[in-house]
Amino acid sequence: MVGLAVRIGILAVGLASGMALMKAIPVVNDEARIQDPWGDWRRVAARTLYDPAEYRQTTGVGYLSLAAEEQDLAMAERARDLFLASLEQAPGDAFTWSLLAWSEAFLADEAAALRAQSRSWELAPHNLTLARERVAFTAGLADRFPASLQCAVGRDIALLHGRPEHRQFLIDLAEDVPAIAAIVAELEAGETDDGRPR
Repeated sequence: MVGLAVRIGILAVGLASGMALMKAIPVVNDEARIQDPWGDWRRVAARTLYDPAEYRQTTGVGYLSLAAEEQDLAMAERARDLFLASLEQAPGDAFTWSLLAWSEAFLADEAAALRAQSRSWELAPHNLTLARERVAFTAGLADRFPASLQCAVGRDIALLHGRPEHRQFLIDLAEDVPAIAAIVAELEAGETDDGRPR
């Protein structure tokens, strides 16, 4: 009898958890749906309809893209709110932290932007995809990024510098940002003529 009671209890907990999960999934629950800037709640990647954190992040990207295109602060605020909601459910997502940094920078909250980008560096210090985004973010700050981030910026630049497809990106940024130029020059000084490390 105790075995049956335990099984029924586990089943009840499982059903309750399943019902709570269903309430959060946009594909099942109309109330969990969020319209993007173009008025649609569906996403290109269908898997996002089953992951509330990714759903909010993807929707936020739409708002941030349109905010940048139209210079619309209200859309940037909406993007920031969606990224924050996404991070409530997936606080370990380095990509969302980086996106949050971009939205905070767009809203001219440099301190919040740096905190968010720092969290992205902490969570994924060697991510090539994020490296390009974070270096571009850093270039937007010009020479105002704190010395405490110099190591993280240098690591991202080194990741990109080691790949020919990213070198022109770095050269272009180095022309406008002396701090990035200094890091690139330091990396190049440590190479042979054919681009290999000494």
